[in-house]
Amino acid sequence: EGRRLAQKLGEHICVVLIGYQKAPPLQLLSSHGVDRLYLVDAPLLADYTTDAYASVLVNLIKEQLPYIVLFGATANGSDLASMVSACMRVGLISGCTALKIDDEGILEATRPVYEDKIYSTVVFQANAFPRMATIRPGAIGIDKAELLGRTQVEEVRPHITAEDIKTKVVGYTQADARTLDLAEAEIIMAGGQGVSSISNWHLVEELADVLGGAIAGSRMAMDNGWITREQLVGQSGKSVKPVLYVALGISGASQHTEGMQESE
Repeated sequence: EGRRLAQKLGEHICVVLIGYQKAPPLQLLSSHGVDRLYLVDAPLLADYTTDAYASVLVNLIKEQLPYIVLFGATANGSDLASMVSACMRVGLISGCTALKIDDEGILEATRPVYEDKIYSTVVFQANAFPRMATIRPGAIGIDKAELLGRTQVEEVRPHITAEDIKTKVVGYTQADARTLDLAEAEIIMAGGQGVSSISNWHLVEELADVLGGAIAGSRMAMDNGWITREQLVGQSGKSVKPVLYVALGISGASQHTEGMQESE
């Protein structure tokens, strides 16, 4: 999506990789047309913290003056985007499902509102700079990889100290595979109205345990209280692209299949 927007504007597409001793996926970036990778590497960035990562991005944005800045609408991506937009004092359109550049070069973003019942189109003002948005995982397809050139790497030295970081990561807890973010799950077990009852729902959970998959469902499953909104797949929920998607008791209506049709 970034490449398409960049081509429309006649601009370059750049990616920022922040962390410590992370191996940049240069072949992957090159195959998707990324012109430049800004590599920000420092021990203080080994763990994600909002203040440190936001400080790095704000400084980089002020130096490079990008036209558009895009984030994934993940837990960390949404958190980071909110802080960066506040520090930059610019607007942020969150949870977008489509982006386009109009004939005047203005960014238009489509996003669901009112609990995903309708879609609204938001247009940035002509003098808004930079335009910032978060994109729902899986909402926009990824073009087939091609040989599109070589990604240039520019190392960036972060201007932060330990005193600048007000938060500290004290540890990590292994996540339950069944409650993984659906956008990150390689295996998904989805149940629908055909499961019939909450007493039968344990069969979906047991299968998820055996296969190491995340649990999802249809609108009817959510309305019955068997899953949360975060686990809803379909037109009014999430779009997913797992390696394996198992649908149990789901009729296959387009409202649901639209959210999982790109599964492998």
